[in-house]
Amino acid sequence: MAKRLPNSPQASSKPARARTPARPKPPVKRPADKRRSSIDVILADIPAPFREYATIFAASMRVEAGLAINTLQAYLRDLRELFAYLTTTAAPPIADLRAVEPRHLSDHLAWLKSRDTIAATKSRTGHALSASTVTRHLATLKVFFKHLVIRAVIDKSPAELLIRPARGRKLPIVLTPIQSKRLVDSAATHRRRPATSASSSASSAPSDSEAATSAAHSKPTKPDSPNLRLDLRDQLLMELLYSCGVRASEAATMKVGDFKPETQIIIVTGKGNKQRIVPIGQPAQRALAAYLADSRPNLLGQNRDPGTLLLSRTGRPLERVAIWQIVKRIAKHAGLAHVYPHVMRHSFATDLLSGGADLRAVQELLGHADIVTTQIYTHVDQSRIQEIHAKYHPRQRQAVGKPKARQPGER
Repeated sequence: MAKRLPNSPQASSKPARARTPARPKPPVKRPADKRRSSIDVILADIPAPFREYATIFAASMRVEAGLAINTLQAYLRDLRELFAYLTTTAAPPIADLRAVEPRHLSDHLAWLKSRDTIAATKSRTGHALSASTVTRHLATLKVFFKHLVIRAVIDKSPAELLIRPARGRKLPIVLTPIQSKRLVDSAATHRRRPATSASSSASSAPSDSEAATSAAHSKPTKPDSPNLRLDLRDQLLMELLYSCGVRASEAATMKVGDFKPETQIIIVTGKGNKQRIVPIGQPAQRALAAYLADSRPNLLGQNRDPGTLLLSRTGRPLERVAIWQIVKRIAKHAGLAHVYPHVMRHSFATDLLSGGADLRAVQELLGHADIVTTQIYTHVDQSRIQEIHAKYHPRQRQAVGKPKARQPGER
């Protein structure tokens, strides 16, 4: 008879426990792209007879035309406005795109300028849209119905004969060089708490300018940790906006690898995924080096690196809305009103032209497709205008005691 081993299962009086299978780890939830989800929300608000056409149009513009998500959102909001008009306001209501005529579109544009609009637009309730906004709506209609002609949904575009309304061009708001310097310098101090008692300063929590980014997590606002060094990130942001003239959306999507230290340039990806080269000056380089060394690693923490240059306090990419709020907060700290990210871009272009920069060079730095867009900044430089007036107008020359300007043909 075989001898039982002491450690064998038969020798043990207790039955062997069955191993419970390990629970599978829940999948890691990646933060969804809020811009893509907002596109789905807009499409869901479009009336059912037109929703399929709008969905196909959105996919075509995104994949084939390569439109940015922000531009696509604007197109869909304009179409939502049109479809709401066709189904509710037009007489009789229209539920088929093949029945749309040029008069329906012209009536819709006139309605946008004169009557209330639904909450889909950025206008306030009860206010008519400006000429520039109506012009954008017209551009959306032309692109959409041209898309329908290409897809053989309709034979001819009803928007083909519509004429773009005339619109006045307003001069952009710009800062003086002294104001711009004060604004950029305030980025280093606007997060400092006022000198109060230790107990009150420990209990007070400053409002986070990135509330739009962290609102989805619904966590209570905490004081800024000294290790995060958000002031270094804010300094870099202001340098990019003013020293490099980038848009807020371009700063939000800028990658760490876009900076080329060996050539002292940054590669900026603008509208339509068009890239341009912009020099980065010494102050911006110092701000970038300080941010990469002392702030960004702490902001990133244990999170997966998204690759974007500017991060929020939660380690996620800094959103365009958050950039807007940061600039407003810094401007308030600097004692400046009516300042937003594009004002710094306007100031960047105006200061370049005031310093004698060539208009074509400024066009390249700003990434404008048409030089007419850049020419608006030549009207902002008041010092240059006054210099030309004083040099060439005969009454002004006589007032300052200068000889009469030589006429054409005179020797």
